[in-house]
Amino acid sequence: MDSIEIQGLEVECIIGVRPHERHRPQRVVVDLELGAELAAAGRNGRLSDTCDYDVVAQQVGELLRFRHYELMETATEELCAMLFAVQPALERLALRITKPDALRGRAKGAAVRVERLRQAYPPTRQAAQGSVLRTWLETHRATLMTLAIPAGKPFAPPREWGVRGRVDSWLLEGRVELRERWFESGQELVRLGRIRTELRSEAGAEVFICLAADSCTEASGP
Repeated sequence: MDSIEIQGLEVECIIGVRPHERHRPQRVVVDLELGAELAAAGRNGRLSDTCDYDVVAQQVGELLRFRHYELMETATEELCAMLFAVQPALERLALRITKPDALRGRAKGAAVRVERLRQAYPPTRQAAQGSVLRTWLETHRATLMTLAIPAGKPFAPPREWGVRGRVDSWLLEGRVELRERWFESGQELVRLGRIRTELRSEAGAEVFICLAADSCTEASGP
């Protein structure tokens, strides 16, 4: 299988179990190998038939900065689930997270590396107000979902989303209205943040949503 590689992606995030790691972001380095069939994109030149490495880098950074992880194992598992959810062309993924300063003075770093196939994350499907919610991964700390909103049918976030913890979301496809502002998908990651009011779409849209039950109190944005 063909692959796209992202090497040495640096992100400042909360990751670790020790007190100083819970309250101060540290640098991690992410390496990815995105397995996909690239022949079609190579011939037709369509970005939709491949994985846009710039968008992938944005998505990885967004999830790492939003979530406050204790274990690198949890971070790698959630990143894999998220990438399979938001990158339709992705079929296989190798992902490595390194903490360069974890063993300062003793080693160059500590790392976790995983390899996953798409079939490891079969989504569960749920109808919701005319929309479709697909849950890709659910643990005691987080739920990762995609929301498909049909044209002309507003989606109101469930009440429990506001009490479970923190919420982050971004637009994958289409155009949505949130808080009297229109958001349009493009090559840049369009962050919607915490969804508190109805989402509307004129022609249909898809949104990624992460519900997090983190105990860390750092600000997570709007």
